[in-house]
Amino acid sequence: IQPGRDLLLAVDISQSMDETDFPGESGKRMQRLAAVKQVLDQFIATRTGDRIGLVVFGDGAFVHVPFTLDHELLRQMLAELQVGMAGARTKIGDAIGLAIKMFAASDARHKVMIVLSDGNDTGSKIPPETAATIADQRGVTMHAVAIGDPATRGNEKVQLATLQDIARIGHGSFALGTDQRQLAAIYQRLDALEKQDFQTLSYRARHPLFQWPLGLAVALMGILQLLLMLSATWRRMRHE
Repeated sequence: IQPGRDLLLAVDISQSMDETDFPGESGKRMQRLAAVKQVLDQFIATRTGDRIGLVVFGDGAFVHVPFTLDHELLRQMLAELQVGMAGARTKIGDAIGLAIKMFAASDARHKVMIVLSDGNDTGSKIPPETAATIADQRGVTMHAVAIGDPATRGNEKVQLATLQDIARIGHGSFALGTDQRQLAAIYQRLDALEKQDFQTLSYRARHPLFQWPLGLAVALMGILQLLLMLSATWRRMRHE
């Protein structure tokens, strides 16, 4: 099986993702990252034909799982993510820059990135919009999902503009996930947009190959007959 798509998930694990402004299915508020992990786990389970990679970002961007078809391993690694593992800040532009490097080594026909963040970029080496433009030029489609309650104020405020720009530049979709059900619905829409696309490679000989072993057998028989004739001649010469 040759995957037709490489799908990269870029997950914000900065300090702001610790904010508990995300209503769960029961209505109880939960941590932003916990909600993302829960819904992403279900999303990954549906992507049986895609290679999926996982990038995390905070003060910097890091490859947590390279592109793989081992989705069980991916889900385990996703479950282990914790807020602050990559630092407190939110460098979305650096995450897109890392994605460009990963996709550069990909032979997949379709290259897709999904950025999940509260959108507050803080100090990327390359601005998110610039990184998104380069990614678009390299054939990467980018979707963006904003996480959290827009009513939240302070450092944990959800910033929509950056994520909207990323999706626009990357010819993808933007969505705001304000509760777990809505976030699940977003991934259902993304799943419909990014349908499974893989091909099974098989090889069929263009010409029949039976003549090769047959020809070899005939040649061996000829050699054997020649050896027998030489052996008989040698015995006659000895007796004479």
